Amino acid sequence: MKTHEKGISDLNSISKIDREYRSTTYILLFSFVLLFCTSCLKEEKCPQTYTVTLGVKDKNYSNIHDIPELAVTNEQLPFKSYISNLSYHLIDLETQTSIQVVPQYSITNNDTLQTLDFSEIKSGRYILSVFGNITQPIIRNNALLTYNLHQREEENQDTYLIADTLTLLPESPNHNLEMKRTKGLLYIIMENLPDSITRIDEQIFAISQDIDQNFTYSHETTVKKSSTENLQPTTPLSVLLSPTLPGKQSTIRLSLFSRGASTPFMYIPDFTTIIKRNEVTIFKINFKPEGGLEILMAAEGNWIKIHDIDIMIQ
Repeated sequence: MKTHEKGISDLNSISKIDREYRSTTYILLFSFVLLFCTSCLKEEKCPQTYTVTLGVKDKNYSNIHDIPELAVTNEQLPFKSYISNLSYHLIDLETQTSIQVVPQYSITNNDTLQTLDFSEIKSGRYILSVFGNITQPIIRNNALLTYNLHQREEENQDTYLIADTLTLLPESPNHNLEMKRTKGLLYIIMENLPDSITRIDEQIFAISQDIDQNFTYSHETTVKKSSTENLQPTTPLSVLLSPTLPGKQSTIRLSLFSRGASTPFMYIPDFTTIIKRNEVTIFKINFKPEGGLEILMAAEGNWIKIHDIDIMIQ
């Protein structure tokens, strides 16, 4: 009986030792797998991820507080409220080789900032160019990335851009950039507009057509826009415009149409201005009840009369 009990005791001891051995083995194996999955081998370099965080600098026009006719935009909205899509190029500064080109994609999240991640690239200096609110691909011509801001002579989108030279090093993997608006806004208030006017055509001359990543504007274009809907006695006309070409002034031409007409019955006398990036340029055209019209320009919070025309509009 004692021999039998001793045998059972020996078996229990062996079983206990076996369980402890297997448990220790499992722990060691798990630790090895965990170490292998979360660490880089000494003879290999760990892949470095660089992060660029994008914000929006120009959420409101720079002179918006001087223009009571326009509402101030809430600056705490999601990124996509200002910029709905992005496209970016990462170029090696030394070789001018395109390292990463990401075509236009829509922003769907509600974050106030957007992040761009770059991995498996060597340390060095790079040019990052990011375009927002675009409708066609960015064109690369040698070292320049260019975008047509007024395709088909239309106002198109409120395009944003940022470009900067980044030094990407493991000790400084994070960078912050803010997107800037490329256009200004022309805002014309039509006051006491006669009922007989059912269409207004705008032409704005000497406007920049293209922009590159250095915020250099080039080539001249004319932007056209037609307004036919909801013409009220007080009607605002707004056009997104890239800046006036350097050394020039932009001429503004308005054509007035009556119902069903294919040709204008009247041209408002041309007037000129200089469109600036991220600024509102505002005029008022008042059709006087006693006849005639006057054109006024806003300057430093005041209205300055630039034309007074004696003409009767039925």
